[in-house]
Parts: sequence; structure tokens; C-alpha cells
Amino acid sequence: MNGMLMLREQRRSANSEPVSKSKKTRRTIWKSGILFLALVVLTFYVIFKGSSPKELWSIVTSSKIQFVVCGLLCVVFYLGADAMNLRRILKSLGYHSTWGQAWKYAATGFFFSGITPSSTGGQPMQIFYMFYDDVHISHSSVTLMLDLISYELVTITFAVIGIFAQHTIIFQSAAGMRTLIIAGMAVNILLLLFLVAALFAPVISEKLVMGVVKHLTGFKWAKRFDIENRARQQLAEYNQTGKVIGDDISLIVKVILTTVVQVTALYGTTFFAFKALSIEGYTFITVIMLQAVVSVGMSFIPLPGSVGANEAGFLFVFGVIVPSALLHPALILSRGISFYLMIGTAGLVIAYNYFRGNLMPKKDDRKGFYEKQNAAAAAERSGEQSEEQ
Repeated sequence: MNGMLMLREQRRSANSEPVSKSKKTRRTIWKSGILFLALVVLTFYVIFKGSSPKELWSIVTSSKIQFVVCGLLCVVFYLGADAMNLRRILKSLGYHSTWGQAWKYAATGFFFSGITPSSTGGQPMQIFYMFYDDVHISHSSVTLMLDLISYELVTITFAVIGIFAQHTIIFQSAAGMRTLIIAGMAVNILLLLFLVAALFAPVISEKLVMGVVKHLTGFKWAKRFDIENRARQQLAEYNQTGKVIGDDISLIVKVILTTVVQVTALYGTTFFAFKALSIEGYTFITVIMLQAVVSVGMSFIPLPGSVGANEAGFLFVFGVIVPSALLHPALILSRGISFYLMIGTAGLVIAYNYFRGNLMPKKDDRKGFYEKQNAAAAAERSGEQSEEQ
């Protein structure tokens, strides 16, 4: 209870400096988008070179529509489960986010993670949009950190089980691909350990952050913005929030269980793609375990959405069990639904919120935005003092 009171006090004393979306940020997003599209074109050219586009299209269009619909529903479940987790964590920190806001955060994370190298753009944009919904930066950071830890934990668990359970299939693939998969698994396990330490071990997170700050203090802009004191303040709030989250075991369990459903839905798109093309002989569990191995194994390659790497991993691993005539159509359906369609869907959600003015305060309303926040906080304090008297 004391922890929650401290979090409420942090919300009142939120930084009053604006967070602006500069032209440089917009240029970076455009560059990432162009790079992403270029990689998609190059990937499809290399992978499908020598194949007959008409034949591939004929096979894809003749697929069983009911299973394609099941794959589409998996996409909805994936984004919905992520939105549920974000809303649940924010609620535990005292925020009453709507479902619309939660879907916006989930779509934003997927879209910007997909078009930026090593998925580096997703969380900063989510924090940016959460800020304009009055979510304190340290709280949004912890929310996204727990969400990411849960996702990494579940995907790595699926992949590890897949490595052992389906080793006869995996080790029939090319030796180079096996090496990449093992390297990817190792990198993701190290990342998971780092994330857990950063959220639940304050000493480690402080050393990491202050180590970076120490190298920045030599710059004039760092001194002007008093970056060291600000970093310490954010760290204190971040660590306190992490402690509150860490003490709520039921929350963590619910988040992880929801993530299991989320990841199962994502990897399940491959199974339904197989069913749509009448590829039989392999169970739902077998397919999602193999897909987990491919996704986790290729995710460490620093390309937007692992475009190219994921497709290559799919061909090498599933090429062992899928007839060659159906391998490329299976890739088109599976990757098309689970990634490219989701990118498009998430982009539409972002565009809808942008034109509705839900991503940030409208231009005319930004003046005095922070004054309004402070006034609301002052009114809340005044009301609580009156109740106490």
C-alpha cells in the first residue's frame, strides 16, 4: 500500500518539460520505413527468384479460406492480448487506460518495432504516446519492461522446448542455419537476464544508467539539462515502480499467462497456413514449437522485423517437413498473416488515432498542456487534503 502511495506522489511531481516529436525523429521514421520496404522487396526477389509468380499465386488463392480466417483471428488475439497486458500493468500502477488506448499502445509497439532495426523503435514511441495520455515516463518504462520480459520469457521457453522436442527436424537443416539459431537463442537468453536485472535489481540498473550518464556529462547540453540529477530522479522512481510490480506476484502470473496465449496465437498462424494449403501430418504443438525456434533464432539479426532472416529461417527449417511445391506458398501465407498483415493493421490503427487526434494533444491544445497537468495534480492534492480534514 505504501508503494502505491509513493507512485501517486511520483505522478504529481512528473517532469514539466515537454516531449516533442522533432523533425529529426520524423526523418528517422521515414528512413526506417524506406529501409523496411527495400528489404521486403529484396527478400521477396531473392527468395522467389526462379519461381513462377502465377503458380504461387494460384496455390495461395486456392487455399482453404476457413483456415486463413483462423490465421487472421490469431492476429487479432495477438494484438488484443498485448493490449490486455499493457492495460493490466498500467491499472496496477493507478492508471485507468481505456481499451482504445491499450490497443493504440500495442499497435504502436508492433508497427515501430517492425520497421526499425533490432526492434529499437517500438518502446520509445509507446512511451511517447503514453506520455500524452498522462502516463509518467518511469511508469510507462516499467510497464513496457515487464511486458517485454514476459514476452521474451515465453518465446524463449517455447523455443528451448522446440529445440529439444524437435531436434531431429532442426538438425536436418543446414549447418549454418543451426549455428545462427543457437547464437540467436544465446543472445535472447542473455537479453532476458539483462532485462530482469534492470527491472528487479536496482543496484545493477543504477550502475548501467549512471555509467552511461558519466560519459555524457562532458557534453555542454548534458550540463545544461542537469542530466545527472534528472537520471537519478528517474532511476529512483523507476526502481520504486519496479519494486511495486515485483511485489505483485498475481499480476506477474496473469501477465505471463496472457503472453502464453499471445505467443501461441502468433505462432499458430503458421499451423493454419499449413492447414489452408492441406499440409498434413504435423500437430499444432509441433508447428508452433518449430516456428518459435525460427523466430527466436533469427530475431537477434539487426534488420527491421528480421525481414529476410525470418524468411530464410522458415525455408531452411520447414523445408525439412513441407513438400517443396508448397514451401513458398506456406511462407507467403504464414509470414504474410503473422507479420506483413499485422504491420499493415497496426499502421491503420496508428493512422486512425492520428487523424482522430488521439496520439497526442492537438496543436492548438499543446500550449498550456503541462500547466493543465500540474493544475489537475494540485486539485487532486487539495481534494485529498479536504477529505483528510
